[in-house]
Amino acid sequence: MEAKWYNEGYIPSLQEYLSIGWITSGCLVLGVISFFSIMNEVSDDMEHFLERNQQIMHDPCTIVRLWNDLSTSKAEMERGDAPSAIQCYMREANVPEEMARNHIKDLISKTLTKVNGLVLAPSAASMKPFVNVLANYPRVAYCFYQDGDGFGVQEDLKSKIVSVLIEPM
Repeated sequence: MEAKWYNEGYIPSLQEYLSIGWITSGCLVLGVISFFSIMNEVSDDMEHFLERNQQIMHDPCTIVRLWNDLSTSKAEMERGDAPSAIQCYMREANVPEEMARNHIKDLISKTLTKVNGLVLAPSAASMKPFVNVLANYPRVAYCFYQDGDGFGVQEDLKSKIVSVLIEPM
């Protein structure tokens, strides 16, 4: 869908963008891999839990998409890439970029509150490890994207990865 928008020069509403963006963030694939890596066996209870709590996958992936858009938007705009959440909101609300960025940060904050609520909510004990992993995706995204997308200042990203994975405290 994003490729179609790009090719047609279409800028969707923020809601329309997010309905696709949480999936194309790549986070959903990580969630599926995490599920099968963490869970020893899949039961009907787990399937029912996921059906009743779809936000467990949706909200962390939405935050990952929004952090990505905040960190890469200017470079992508210069390259003429597909629209980001920032451009979608700028067009929809007819606001300048800085106001759109602030709106996206507020949306991240509100969605993160929902994610934390899901972690603290009573859930099937067997699902808790998976829920905790999903809740960490936004934190990881923040860590990687807080200083840009990692392409412009590669040494910063490299030092973060080394400090987290190779030389932890």
